[in-house]
Amino acid sequence: MFLRARIALSSLVLLCISGKLAPVAAAQDPIRVQSHEVLVPTVVFDKVIYAQLNKMKPHHRDSSGHQVAKNEKLWDSIAVKDLTAKNFHLFEDGVEQKIQRARLEPPAFRVVEDNLGKHPEIVGSSGGLWSYPDTPKTDMRAWLAWPQYVLAYVPAKSPAGSCHQIQVKVDRPNLEVWTRGEYCNTDHPASDPLTGTEFGKQLEAAASPGTPSAIELKMKVWVFADDPAAARVYLSLEFPWQALLHEFRDGTLYATIGSLLMVYRKDGTLAARYSDFACCDYGNEKKPNASDPQAEWQHVVTQPPGGETMLPDRYETQFALPPGEYQVRAVLSDGLHFGGREAPLTVASYDAGKLELSDVVLSRRARKVPAEASEAAEQVAKSYTPLTSKGVEFTPTADPEFWPSNMLFAYFEINDPLTDRQPGAEVQVNMRITDAESGAEVDRFAPVDATAYRKAGTPLIAMARGVPLKRLTPGAYRLEVQASNARGQTTEWRSAPFTVMEAAPLEPLR
Repeated sequence: MFLRARIALSSLVLLCISGKLAPVAAAQDPIRVQSHEVLVPTVVFDKVIYAQLNKMKPHHRDSSGHQVAKNEKLWDSIAVKDLTAKNFHLFEDGVEQKIQRARLEPPAFRVVEDNLGKHPEIVGSSGGLWSYPDTPKTDMRAWLAWPQYVLAYVPAKSPAGSCHQIQVKVDRPNLEVWTRGEYCNTDHPASDPLTGTEFGKQLEAAASPGTPSAIELKMKVWVFADDPAAARVYLSLEFPWQALLHEFRDGTLYATIGSLLMVYRKDGTLAARYSDFACCDYGNEKKPNASDPQAEWQHVVTQPPGGETMLPDRYETQFALPPGEYQVRAVLSDGLHFGGREAPLTVASYDAGKLELSDVVLSRRARKVPAEASEAAEQVAKSYTPLTSKGVEFTPTADPEFWPSNMLFAYFEINDPLTDRQPGAEVQVNMRITDAESGAEVDRFAPVDATAYRKAGTPLIAMARGVPLKRLTPGAYRLEVQASNARGQTTEWRSAPFTVMEAAPLEPLR
């Protein structure tokens, strides 16, 4: 069933398309109940300026993009940022409420440029990261994000699970207000915003073993053990955005995209649960009925001029787990179809006095970390620890299929107990490539001294190395890594499987 989302991703995100502005992701964060208050995220913009930009002629295709490039403060005149609680009027089920406060928050959004192009990233409501497909660095489209007000009020008592209609108005003329049209009185942890919702229940049912998978979903999970109490687990999902049910009507995207992660202990009990929502909700508008299998819009996707994409194709998140053996189940849904994956996960005990090597992460995506972090980038940093080595950030891939012309990046972390006591102590890293079927060594690299990767005051050494693939014939391989230190300690070999494909694709893969 196509759901009216009660939980959503983040601030309003816009894309300039052929001179017209169109919403990309959720209009704003979910309405939530917190400490006996209801918090209502609200976006306010200048209706006149917005309408003027939307009237641009088709032949002025990149006019708005060029305007943004020339005037970075253009959107300051569209986003209204000087309102106070006195300017708002908020109604719950038709009854006006007393607004306790109105706080302006920055958008959890950024545009990232890396070796494959540029793409938008949005921080999810539970701290995960939704990423969109790449566009060329020369692309003139402007991905935009507006700040949002968070209006707080104390509601009247209502039964648990009951839902209420919300309407927000402002007392100034020529302003447009976007906010969610409904919230439900349901308790849920910040890491699992979909729990208790109808969409969350559907995802939960789809997480059951044996459920057919209609969406191609690829998943990888890595462990970075750097704390005795709990290791840092990094999970990545990749999926084809074209396969996700969605519709554009009057330049507005309608879709229901979310994820659920279930982590089970060896005895089958639930150890952790995490969910997130990518898009979309636009108030109380009537949406198409996707539960009807004959609904035409399921099969005919209307795209904006030029075929630009507005749906994510990657999701990443991080969470902590104590030592133990687990099974991870992931489900992605577009509101009607589901894609599921399952993988075993072992979190080893952490020994601060022993040389340790993390899982090996494979990546094809790298970028220099900007010297000045934006507000959105700071929010990303708070939600998870990026994989960064010597000022370069590496994005894991859940689809380790490479072409001979690709550069494969390998990221891993070493815990060296000698670092604090002997800053100059040598740590050496060995790397080799083996055939996945026979185990035979097909390539070995010269040992690498890890000294240049050290950071003062920490035993953790974050390393990344580029691995050229031109010498490999098509086939399945394993990249293997081992570390040793001056004390004579040596880690076991850690391996990461990958495949070298026959020929390059028509379009670059993630």
